[in-house]
Amino acid sequence: MLWRFNRYRFTTLGGYLYIELFKGLELHYLPKKCGYCEKYFLLTAGIFSDYCTKEIESMDGRTCRDMEHRKKYADKIKNNPCWNVYRKAYKQHYARYMKKKMTQAEFAEWADYALALRSKAENGEIEFEVYEEKIRK
Repeated sequence: MLWRFNRYRFTTLGGYLYIELFKGLELHYLPKKCGYCEKYFLLTAGIFSDYCTKEIESMDGRTCRDMEHRKKYADKIKNNPCWNVYRKAYKQHYARYMKKKMTQAEFAEWADYALALRSKAENGEIEFEVYEEKIRK
């Protein structure tokens, strides 16, 4: 069998696929294996992700990319005590904001303060017990 591609003639399918692969790489299409569903997909130029955008059948339109990011965040909260304390405090303060016990400006100010405090605790600039006490105020 003889395949034709632009100016090239191929006698094997492997030769054709080899040229196709490098033409795709020239156009900045990179093949990658999805970290969630483990199927191969093409990354387009400017997008760097370990997960595809294929919809998961049993998940109401959620994609592999959505699910894996949620899983990573849940793992981070479970394994990192600074993030766990931050999440609990954030939920408490957000509930205060929703019940109108705190204004939007106060909540935004606290959120900025909490982010700075969390980064200090992660970098070891303040002790964990001090961080835990300060973030709840």
